[in-house]
Amino acid sequence: RSPAKGVYVNSVSRVRIPLSPPEILGANMKSLVIATFPAQEGKLEELKQLFRDALGDTRAFDGCISIDVHVEQETETIHLIEYWDSLDHYEAYLQWRIENGLAELLNPILEGGSGGLKIIRCGVKEDI
Repeated sequence: RSPAKGVYVNSVSRVRIPLSPPEILGANMKSLVIATFPAQEGKLEELKQLFRDALGDTRAFDGCISIDVHVEQETETIHLIEYWDSLDHYEAYLQWRIENGLAELLNPILEGGSGGLKIIRCGVKEDI
């Protein structure tokens, strides 16, 4: 297995984050989403607290299999490695978050406001 397979490497800091799916998925891995939240300078702890408060609801949302949180201290960035039953489940979740004020919560904390959030919808694993 090549070192890069199953690893997300941040393009700025070169931090390597393993993308191993939960064991319960086995060969039937579901949809992968990577969300990156760059905090404004000095706001990382505030962003961490926002996630402590919010991730229980996220993990309980229909279709959420798991979410792992990775903190990149050097760049004050939080990466969420998320597994969903499908990208449709993730989109329904994201719409719910938007309707419930996600942007207003993130604007004063994220570098670039809520526009600084980067979401990569990887989808389902393919054995190529």
